[in-house]
Order: sequence, then C-alpha cells, then structure tokens
Amino acid sequence: MVEEVQISLATLIKYVCQQLSEARNQRDLTRVPNLIEGLELMREAAWYHQDQVFAKLLDDLIGAAQDTMVGVEWKSTIPSMQQIDTLFSG
Repeated sequence: MVEEVQISLATLIKYVCQQLSEARNQRDLTRVPNLIEGLELMREAAWYHQDQVFAKLLDDLIGAAQDTMVGVEWKSTIPSMQQIDTLFSG
C-alpha cells in the first residue's frame, strides 16, 4: 500500500526558490530550464483557475529564472521564504 503524501503549494514554491537560488549561487545553468518549464506549467494552472496573485508570483519567478539564464540576475529577486509564507497565509 502506497502512503499518500500531500505537498502544499507554499512548500513547492519554496523548493523551487531554493533550487533557483542555489543555481544562481553555483552558476549552474543546467537545472534552470527545468525550473522554468515547471513554473510555466504552474502558471498555466493558476491562470486557468483565475488565481491572479499566484500567477503574478510565478511570473516573477519565471522572470528571475530567465534573468539567471542570460546572466543578469541583478534585474530580479527571488522571493524569501517569509514572503512566500505571507502570500499563502492570507
């Protein structure tokens, strides 16, 4: 029997932010395209469900990941864990 595991959106977004931050710090661009692809899929779902706040967060994260890919990380910031908690607590 497989035990069901539930992951919250906040936990998932925090994980993506950590991965993106690590990729930036280590200058590891190999994992960024996969992060972008996952974020774009989540953004499509957010727009489908008309969740504009979540879609905006995802837009910002996609922009940060794209900035990382082209070497202009200074143009964008990755949300802090506290900012993510605040967004999802309301």
